Formats: sequence, structure tokens, C-alpha cells
Amino acid sequence: MEGETSYSWLVTQVSDNLSGYTNSGTGNIPEQTINNSSSSAGTIIYTVTPTSADDCEGDPFTVTVIVNPEPQINNVTQAICNGESYTYSPVNGVNGVVPSGVTYSWDAPSSTDTTVQGTSGTNQTEFTTGIIENDDLNVAATLTYTVTPTSADNCEGEDFTVTITVNPEPQINSFAETICEGEEFTSITPENDTDGVVPTGTTYSWEITSSNNITGGSSGSGTTIPGSVLQNASNSPQDLIYTVTPTSADNCEGEGFTVTITVNPTAQVVQPDNITLCHGDITDIEFLTLNQGGDTSYSWEVVVTESDDIGPITDQGSGEGNINLAVENDTFDILTATIEVTPTFTNDDVLCEGPPKEFTITVIPNVYLIPINDITICNGETLEGVDFETVLTNAVARGFDRSLAEEKLDELSNEGTLHEPRFGWFRIVA
Repeated sequence: MEGETSYSWLVTQVSDNLSGYTNSGTGNIPEQTINNSSSSAGTIIYTVTPTSADDCEGDPFTVTVIVNPEPQINNVTQAICNGESYTYSPVNGVNGVVPSGVTYSWDAPSSTDTTVQGTSGTNQTEFTTGIIENDDLNVAATLTYTVTPTSADNCEGEDFTVTITVNPEPQINSFAETICEGEEFTSITPENDTDGVVPTGTTYSWEITSSNNITGGSSGSGTTIPGSVLQNASNSPQDLIYTVTPTSADNCEGEGFTVTITVNPTAQVVQPDNITLCHGDITDIEFLTLNQGGDTSYSWEVVVTESDDIGPITDQGSGEGNINLAVENDTFDILTATIEVTPTFTNDDVLCEGPPKEFTITVIPNVYLIPINDITICNGETLEGVDFETVLTNAVARGFDRSLAEEKLDELSNEGTLHEPRFGWFRIVA
């Protein structure tokens, strides 16, 4: 009877990559877990011998079991920079057991930062994150993907994880400063938030990309862009421009930014001419400069230790801008005042003072014609001169101090300009 047939079986052929199978037995071939450690299908051939109840042995037959491989893929951890992507194409034997034709599916990842997110994928021939942005913070974010691999024979492997650390890249604002020639610009160490996204440990390399007429700058690298003293060889503002490349401690290179240092020239005033004026004249002194690209203003003052009193100018003592004031000289002497003018150049609200220059204003006294009383002499007599009292009287009548007039007459006499042939009488010699 058919129900009374018994079976004995034996594995007569097996692939080397299979394990966990039962080698022999009687009755039915039992359910068993067979492992395939390779990326290729394995085969087990059972040779089964049937025996009837009458102990008549029938012809053996075979049972062939094909064991397809299941993807067994290693977890992976990778770091990338902001704005980059990561693609994982597992290689058989390197990244685990990867049968031919495996596809991958994954949900959106978990993230340590809600502003840094990833996307899902279904039945892809490789795992890829796509571009991931981490530009809100200066710290890294970690995304964890759970990926399900499925072989071409529809054997689903165990999930594996892809852990992606998304490091921020420096995103730093450009800097600008205006200084005066001969000054040192401020050293630059960008601060996070204040100056953009500045990850901890960011370093910088910089090079000069423009420096017309400017000396004192230099290329370099480090954690700080150091200030230096800059010189401007021109009469107008000039720029020193550094192009700076920032790199984070995780080797994420950010976009370059610029440092622009505008160097104002030294303020300059054209040397004013020395001028000579008469009592009561109005000065008309306009200061000039060779500076361009900004505003030049002027301040002036009387150098008291070197100056006579020439009226409103010395009374005022100092001022701003051009000089339009009267000069006075009520003395018998030629008076001179020394004026010092200082230029200031202004650009971008930065005031740069230049070296002062001096000039003189000379004021000649009024020339007075003193009337002389009529003199009558006889033919052949000698005109001896003008009497002393007449000269003094006329001088006092015109506002001069009598004692000062006496002193001046004495000086003229001593100089030989006046001759006194007899006491109290004067004659002009030259």
C-alpha cells in the first residue's frame, strides 16, 4: 500500500557556501534553516530511496533545494559637509554579502537637528542621501537611515543603518574697514552668529587680490587675520583686498569672503604763499590740496610766539576754512604774523589729519604825510629842516602817541635817515 512506503534520504551533493542542513535521515525531509554565506545561490541534492512495506526497494530519486542568498550588509557611518551628498553602493565581500541585483529601500531618517532633514527612497540600486543642507548652526547634525536590502530573487535581508554626520561649513560675511595711512587695521577673528556661521576651530587662508598703491599687506593663514600698518602712496583713498578661504576643523571648506581695507591718504595742503598787505586790507587766502576722493578741510592758528599783532587775525587766533579777515597796523613798524594751517582729509566718516604748513602775513603801516608850516627864507640862506615840535604836533594830531613818535624820531636819527643840523630841527637825508 502506498501509505506504507518508507523513505531514507541522504545529501549527495551540496554547495560549499551552505550550512545548517541535515545530512541524512528517514521519513520526510524535515523543515530546516539553511544558511547561504555567499552572494550566489547554493544547491543541496538529496538522494531519496523509497522502500515498500514488503521491503522492496525502489529506484532512488532526487530532491534538489536551491538556497538563494539573502543580502547581509554591514552598517556604515560617514561624515559629509553642508551641501554635499553621500552614496553607498555596497560591494560583495567588502561590505558584507551583496547578491547581484540588490535594491534598497529606506524611510526618511531620524535627525538630531530638526532643521537638517533627509529623504526616503524605494527600490534603488544604491543608497544615496541627496544633497543635505546644514547651514543654520555651527554644529554638526546626525541623520540615521534604516535601509532594507532585497535581492533580485526577492530575498529580503536584515535592515542595516547608514549614519550620516552633516558637518557645517563656514559661511562668513565679508569685512570692510577704513583707516588712515600709517595706521594698523583691526585684526579679524570671525565670530559665530555675529559674522555668519563660524564652526569651532575654523582656520583661514588669505591672499591679496588687489592692492593698488598700498603696501603693508601680506598673504598668510591661521585662526586670525592679523592687522598690519598700511601705507598709501597716492593722494586718494585706495583699497587693500584680501580674498579669504575658511576651512572648518572637519575639513569643510566654505565659500571665500573678502576683507576690504580702504586706506585714506595723508591729508595735504598746498604750501600757501607768504603775502604782504597794507593796513586795512582784507585777506583772501584760499587753501588748496592735491587730495582727491574725499573732503579736505583746514584749520589755522596764529603762531603766537612768532607773530606781531596784525588785528582781527591775531585777535581771533584760530579758525576753520579759508581766511577772509582785515589786517591792521597802526604802528610805524612793519608787522608780521606767522600762520600755521593743518589739513584734515575725510572719507567714509574717517578723519585723517596731515602735517601742518606755515606761512606769513606781513602788514605795512599807513604812510602819513605830515603837513609842515610854511617857511620863509632869504636868498642865499640854507633851509636847515623842520622843527621837532612841528613834527610831533602833526603826529599826535593824527592819532599817534607822542612818546612813541619821539622814540621813532630818535631811531630815524640814529639810523641816519634824519639829520639834525641843530637841536630841534630835522632834515631828511635819504
